[in-house]
Amino acid sequence: MQLLLRRLPLLPLTQLAVAATVILVACGSSSSSTLVRLGSKGRWASLLLLFACSIALALTRRRSTLPARAVYAISGALVVLAFLSASWSVDPKLTLERAATLALLVGSSALLGLALADDAVAVEGLFAALVLAAAAVCVAGLAVLVVHANDAVQWPFPGSSLRFKGMGENPDTVAMLFAVTLPLALHFAFSRRGAARAAAAVAVLVFWASIAASGSRGALLAGGVGIGAGVLSRRSRLDARCAAAGVVVLLALVTGKIDELAMSAIGQGPAAFATNSTPPQPPPSTTGQASGASPPQLSVSRTVSLPTLQDEIGNPAIRVTRDLTTGSGRLAAWKGALKQAERRPLLGYGFGTEERVFIDRYYVFKGSRPENSYLGWLLQLGVAGLMLFLGLGVALAGVLWRARTAEGTLMFVGAAAVLAGSVLALVQSYVYSVGNVATASVWICVFASGGLAAGARGRA
Repeated sequence: MQLLLRRLPLLPLTQLAVAATVILVACGSSSSSTLVRLGSKGRWASLLLLFACSIALALTRRRSTLPARAVYAISGALVVLAFLSASWSVDPKLTLERAATLALLVGSSALLGLALADDAVAVEGLFAALVLAAAAVCVAGLAVLVVHANDAVQWPFPGSSLRFKGMGENPDTVAMLFAVTLPLALHFAFSRRGAARAAAAVAVLVFWASIAASGSRGALLAGGVGIGAGVLSRRSRLDARCAAAGVVVLLALVTGKIDELAMSAIGQGPAAFATNSTPPQPPPSTTGQASGASPPQLSVSRTVSLPTLQDEIGNPAIRVTRDLTTGSGRLAAWKGALKQAERRPLLGYGFGTEERVFIDRYYVFKGSRPENSYLGWLLQLGVAGLMLFLGLGVALAGVLWRARTAEGTLMFVGAAAVLAGSVLALVQSYVYSVGNVATASVWICVFASGGLAAGARGRA
């Protein structure tokens, strides 16, 4: 069996499966109905292919010891807890389905980390597959813009300006992928020569420009942090690295300020509320009515009180603004999610039930989730799940710290992508959602960087 597997081009197949998974997941979360049909079933097929390739690769590259054992142990405990939560879940069937998809992704990533812990070249190939997949998503977004602009942009409305979506369902969708893969693309811009370096540099610029055009401030912050961490991890003089990191921070601030000014200048944006004490109301319909006639009245029981927009929590009295730090309504949603989590603090409502139990009753917030992965773990798996997830980050940081003097910087490149994903988790509910376009990249980088760090420390 092993002899047969060794004859197969397993590594190229695995890299292809990684890229296909990212691209098809992006298609499944697209604003284009054609792409959604392609990705809705194709993403699960590609995930199964990735799992099969990971098993085969691990069988052909057996290791005597488990790298980054704490990372593997905590990840396994998190997946087990997700399955066990079906016993107390508000939707057991949904919990089992979501836990199974998480197990597939985490299992695939863990097997890749196990198989490639001593092979920096192979891990670099995985990172290249992630960057190429993100580039394909970016090119597809530009193609959607050319073919059908309505699917590629979010047109201005009160409280928001024109925002670029690309092939994503909303402006934040593909921006999350670009933020996580920016440190990986930056690595190739530094480490390659000639045409490959130029292509990687173009990818960095295009990813950053796409994030800026999307108006996604969380992705902008996460991408800036990831690039800064990637620059600081380079084997070069400390003053040069600090200067480069400072340039990245300045670029992020300037880009964010330009984005903020554009939101006030393009379309109506936040200014639509500047002169109105209440949000604009749609004109009354005159269909089927005589001129001057009163509109028909709905017959509603006196015991029922129908909520209106004015009744929602956070109804603005003067103005809704959207700058670098305010305007999305997330703070109100986070407070509400915390109050909901207090009802089941220890074990939560069951894995995968976040959008079922979270209720958006906040005027300035639009979403079915609180858009914070840490609160998402708290809602689904309670304090136990949140502590395991935080413990995973601590365990990975510990492995990297112990390997800090080892040769090679590729492990820190993956860690920079994980750091970007951790920052993104503050403003997006995604790390446990396999159908999210950035989730696979984060989990692959967790085990790849942890495996490389453990392998490098073992050789030191």
